[in-house]
Amino acid sequence: CVAILACTCTISYAQDVHFSQIEYSPLLLNPALSGANSTVNGVLNYRSQWNSVAIPYKTMAASVDGRFNDKKRKKSGIIAGGLSFFNDQVGDLKITSNSVNVNLAYHLMLDESNKIGLGITSGFGQRSIDPYGGRWTSQYNGTVYNSSLPSNEVLNIPNFSYFDSGAGILYSYQRDKHAGVKSNFSNINVGLAAYHLNRPSNSFLNQADDKLYVRWTAFVNSTISISN
Repeated sequence: CVAILACTCTISYAQDVHFSQIEYSPLLLNPALSGANSTVNGVLNYRSQWNSVAIPYKTMAASVDGRFNDKKRKKSGIIAGGLSFFNDQVGDLKITSNSVNVNLAYHLMLDESNKIGLGITSGFGQRSIDPYGGRWTSQYNGTVYNSSLPSNEVLNIPNFSYFDSGAGILYSYQRDKHAGVKSNFSNINVGLAAYHLNRPSNSFLNQADDKLYVRWTAFVNSTISISN
């Protein structure tokens, strides 16, 4: 594991807000998951980290997605949409990230069990920082820390917002609930997505030079039922 992580560090540029249980943050994983496996799906997430070490890192997220034409009997595809939001606050400087995104997806029905979906997402992000919350080297007078001393730190852009976009593709198999139970295999999703396709600026110092890298995600997950 250490060797693999050491190799991937050379090609890993950044990461977004994420949760360890990716099944419960679907719209952060792939926009094509909107309406892929259920008529309506809602998720709430809250996480607090490192309470005993420093100022707790807090992350809140919520999403809802669903199908628009699920009641239509004869259809060649499923039209779906989704809405997602997250708020993340980090450390003494209260580095805060907010994001609101709207998803639109279409799932082409190959047959009763197999679908290929394409999803797009767009929205706005916002970041802010509290430059007065930190302790800086210049605030030590040689003996003790003195908060009244100037920090000599200049943050050109302590608050900014940006437009964001992404897209994803998904293959999904879901066994018809009315089919005879001859196999324990229930469903599977295979997806590939890219976020921050427009490379928005992401710096409190220099907006021209520091831009978000494209975040690629690839995943496979499955649900397998067990008899009795």
